[in-house]
Amino acid sequence: MFRRIALLSLTLTILWSVTGPGTFTGADVQAAVSTPQLTYKTYAGVGFHPISSAIEYTIHNSEIYATSSTGTAMPFILPLDLPQGAQIYSIDYYVVDNSETSNIESMLGTYNPQTDNWSYMASKVTSDATISIQDLNYAYSIPKQVDNTTLFYFLRIDLTDAYIQTITGARVGYTLPTPPTGAQTLTLGGYAFQPDTRSMKFAPYGDRIYLTQNASNHAMRAWLNLPIGTQITGLTYYVIDNDPSSFMTLGIMGAPVNGGLIAPYETYTGGANPNVQMYSVPVPATLSAGFSYSLYVRFDTASTNLILAGARLTYTLPTDTAVRITSSFSGINFHPDTSSIGFSSSESLLFQISADSDMGFSAPLDLPQGAHITQATCYVFDNDSSASHTIHCSLVAYEPIIAGRSEIYSAYSSSPSASSSIRQMVMIDPTHNAPVTVENGYFQYRIGVYFNVSTDASVALVGVVVETGYQTFLPTLRR
Repeated sequence: MFRRIALLSLTLTILWSVTGPGTFTGADVQAAVSTPQLTYKTYAGVGFHPISSAIEYTIHNSEIYATSSTGTAMPFILPLDLPQGAQIYSIDYYVVDNSETSNIESMLGTYNPQTDNWSYMASKVTSDATISIQDLNYAYSIPKQVDNTTLFYFLRIDLTDAYIQTITGARVGYTLPTPPTGAQTLTLGGYAFQPDTRSMKFAPYGDRIYLTQNASNHAMRAWLNLPIGTQITGLTYYVIDNDPSSFMTLGIMGAPVNGGLIAPYETYTGGANPNVQMYSVPVPATLSAGFSYSLYVRFDTASTNLILAGARLTYTLPTDTAVRITSSFSGINFHPDTSSIGFSSSESLLFQISADSDMGFSAPLDLPQGAHITQATCYVFDNDSSASHTIHCSLVAYEPIIAGRSEIYSAYSSSPSASSSIRQMVMIDPTHNAPVTVENGYFQYRIGVYFNVSTDASVALVGVVVETGYQTFLPTLRR
């Protein structure tokens, strides 16, 4: 009998604490005065992804590492999403390097997809073999100012040896002298896009990407982490199409919380030109509640003649000052914990084709410092009667400095069994559970989804909706 499992959506409600969490000492206050508005973003190692499908990987707690060596450096990439005008003061790269023959190198990268100009800076290298976590700290004597109007920012960590070299995470310290308002720009490089099926293979072409193996009707995708009510004013893709008989489909799509799609906005490349070409795409006017929005690129064929450099989105932030907003994930915004999991997609659904022990999928929650998570609900479609606790959905906090992982709240789709109706899995109920206060100085928060079933092509993750309270720029005291 055909069995089908689907996670439809997850809802998180975040409330802001106006005064900020915790108790501060005189030293905290003095530090905040000397470096105003200093705040941190912490990233778990599981948020990094290989620069190429040829690099096999897996995770353990907050760590990610290669499971086979390629004979050369194996770069792992983490796209950064920092506010326009932010000034980067420091970057901490948390790694374990127990190799006697090679070192780990870490760096901050920037890339302009329009001009194909790239730069690597803030490089730090391990020196001794040890099983302990090393903090490769880079402190700027002159802060690095973020310019999202032209540049894509990302962290890059190069591993060489499998298993004995791992990435536990990173932390970026920055200030925001002037909170951005009104018109904004988001620049994404090709590294920000990930495939929505395991059968699609990709590789770098300089700091751009191309496909080494195509999958019909599938795409490379990048989730848009923008507040509901944002007005999209423009979208431009930067690509190379040097194949007169093939093309690329460039677009933006929204996925509702109950599965399916709204009509996508897209355009097509054409002609044969070896240089970077610009294509404008029609855009939705306003991001609506209950939808997840993503950029996507479909390739007609796998070839170095079809190359994705990146995209640039212009938008206007909402003026509503309410402390609750809604942002959404669809299933295709989740990424597998290991390269050994087989997965594919259809519209906004993500199917698990082959399982790997207790590994699953996860997606990051980019929440403001001091936010209060007061409600979290997964909406699932679980029509599988073969196993109890078939879907496990959890809110997880990762602490890279100790390679830690803590499951805060979770829910299971164990009852009723085999239902074709949408059901709710409540992880946090404000009437029964204490809220979770976000501390970005130490933790990254992610949603994890695990399917407790054997290999089954009908297992699917449909979508995730995240409701978050949001106050754009609350100063954070340094600790």
